[in-house]
Amino acid sequence: AQDAQTAIAKPLPPELWGAYAYYNTLGIQLRTQNKIKEAVDAFQKAIDLNPNRPAPYLNMAMALFDRQQYTAANEVFLEAVKHGLPNGNQWFCDFAALYRQRNMTTWAINLLQKGREIYPQSYLIAANLGSALAQADRYSEGVPELERALGLQPSSTLALNNLGIL
Repeated sequence: AQDAQTAIAKPLPPELWGAYAYYNTLGIQLRTQNKIKEAVDAFQKAIDLNPNRPAPYLNMAMALFDRQQYTAANEVFLEAVKHGLPNGNQWFCDFAALYRQRNMTTWAINLLQKGREIYPQSYLIAANLGSALAQADRYSEGVPELERALGLQPSSTLALNNLGIL
């Protein structure tokens, strides 16, 4: 843990910062051109240069998702969270929404359950998990999760609406 704290505290030298930013930006451009393999390679170079920044992990996770490499995408997404991804609980919900859009509800549920472990007080994750469980006809798990979300955020229209639909 001490080495990890030292690595985070030590700023990236300016000559490496430019290369890091170049490869991360290049990866984004390649992904928009649907050159996914090349994008993943560029994000990996950015990670190699600056392994403590969450952005290239998130970008790589999205590219791996595009390639339908879902297990790898989830692993890299969790690395982004581990490296301090801002608003991580929202990102869990957004990433799970990608699975739900592809009718991959079980993948969404598994990811949101991992999010619940990391952010146990997130009503947003609880509400989305409850909704995904209900979508999978797992009402006996979904309703209590939605009720838990409501307990965490009593004014949550997301949880209230989902409970009302059920």
